[in-house]
Amino acid sequence: MVALIIAIIFWLAGMLIIFGGEYFIFKIKHAQRDLSKSKESLEFNDNSASIVRGIEAKALDYIPWYLIRIAASIIGLIIIAIGFVALGFVFR
Repeated sequence: MVALIIAIIFWLAGMLIIFGGEYFIFKIKHAQRDLSKSKESLEFNDNSASIVRGIEAKALDYIPWYLIRIAASIIGLIIIAIGFVALGFVFR
């Protein structure tokens, strides 16, 4: 019975990591939009701050999002597989 509970915990942790990667990307994209809006609002007031916000927004464009998705998916799937190993001890 304990092995079944451990397996479920591993499965939930794996799913949390997989969906956490997507949530992380969503939050970073949202921050990028906020930086772009902030850049536009500061464009006429403070030129140097506008340039810095533009550089920050462009830096977020260069992050390879597919690698974050792949890494989160692989790590999550490995943890889910460990849950299946724990499930093998239920019938032992």
